[in-house]
Amino acid sequence: MLVVVLFSLVWHWNDLFEPSLFTMLTEKFNLTQYLAIMDGKGDQEIQQGLGGAASGLVGLAPTFQNRVMAGALLTILPMLLLYLFTQRYFVEGVERAGIAGE
Repeated sequence: MLVVVLFSLVWHWNDLFEPSLFTMLTEKFNLTQYLAIMDGKGDQEIQQGLGGAASGLVGLAPTFQNRVMAGALLTILPMLLLYLFTQRYFVEGVERAGIAGE
């Protein structure tokens, strides 16, 4: 059960499509949505108020990779820490699921 909970939690944490269906205002975006629109300049375009829609922010150049990578690290850090604390249970669950005929 713990493995299913972990997979579900990671799936929803990294989900970009479903929150984008329901959240159109940039001030209510989650970390994954901000990372998707991040162009490395920070929140300059968001603070200027582009009508709340992020469609004008996607793929703007130049992209500063150091800021994007720092954002990616901050986005995956909670899931990485959760995995480190539950690694023993995760491995046990995967091993039990692979045993057949017993």
